[in-house]
Amino acid sequence: MTNSLLPLSRAMTRRTFLQSAAATATLAAIPDFAQDTARQLGAEESAPPVPRKDDPQIRVLLHEADLSPLEAERSRTLTARDLANDPLPQPVSSAEGRSRMTLPSEPIQIAARLKVPDFGEVHCFADNNGKGYSRPANIEFVVEAAITRLRRVREAAELTKAAGVPNDPEFDRRLQAAAELASNKAGPEQVAAAYKSLAQSLHAGERLALNAARHQISKLAKPRSNFLFGGLASGTDRGAAFEKPFTQLFNFATISWYTWSQKPEPVESRIDYSRKDKTLDWCLARKIIPKGFGYVYLANGATPEWIRSWPFEKVLPEYKRIVAQTARRLPWPAALYRGNQ
Repeated sequence: MTNSLLPLSRAMTRRTFLQSAAATATLAAIPDFAQDTARQLGAEESAPPVPRKDDPQIRVLLHEADLSPLEAERSRTLTARDLANDPLPQPVSSAEGRSRMTLPSEPIQIAARLKVPDFGEVHCFADNNGKGYSRPANIEFVVEAAITRLRRVREAAELTKAAGVPNDPEFDRRLQAAAELASNKAGPEQVAAAYKSLAQSLHAGERLALNAARHQISKLAKPRSNFLFGGLASGTDRGAAFEKPFTQLFNFATISWYTWSQKPEPVESRIDYSRKDKTLDWCLARKIIPKGFGYVYLANGATPEWIRSWPFEKVLPEYKRIVAQTARRLPWPAALYRGNQ
């Protein structure tokens, strides 16, 4: 849910800060929020083709911090991405604690979701020192991810330094700890050390991004008005455990998603907006600015069984129809915004 705030390709922008800090604050304030969202949408699932015997492959070892094989649900999040971070549909073969992935004709980075002690559950990336993986190899994912994260935080630190962000001893301490942990272990101890290194560099990266945002804010002539700061309001049925931290932190929220009928007919009843309406009403009652959306999310938890067998040529117009229907149904006039100040 939060791949956090890095890598940064330029000075931190207001948009980047809002997107990243909202996710970070939500996770920190609301226990198991990411897991709640995953349960509502359905676990991440993939059934990629299996690599052919003669395909060039990279073998990825996947371990938890205690050296046990990576939990099955997190193992299924293993994906290939190009160096611009676009996903690639690479064949994958998985077994307990390891996966084999076919290498494409271009360098790739590899991503998977890890449960990092002292930080949280987060998608991590390994990119072979920025060059990507292009040749057959065996890698320990968390070790490579720790090295990648450390390098990206260092690169982002150079950008913020050039932008005039003041030094931060706590950031320096965490980054130094991450570097030492990533380099002073070997063998089985390397996995545990890599997780500890990741925790340090993840915290360091988020601290760096917040420092950059504070620096930019400090240069404003006056405080900004109508400043929106928010997160996903899909946990409203959890009561005070969700409501108290959410309403203390945020004045803005993305309302929950709609659900699909289990039957395709009649067409006008394919979508049920009751869950979406419930979170909309919850936001308005608490003077939180709501934002609606029409999603295209082809996971089993957000896709009815009857549409999964449809060809793309039939799925595309249906999603266009549903997104347009949702946008027409939930307009956000200026009066709604003004009424919630």
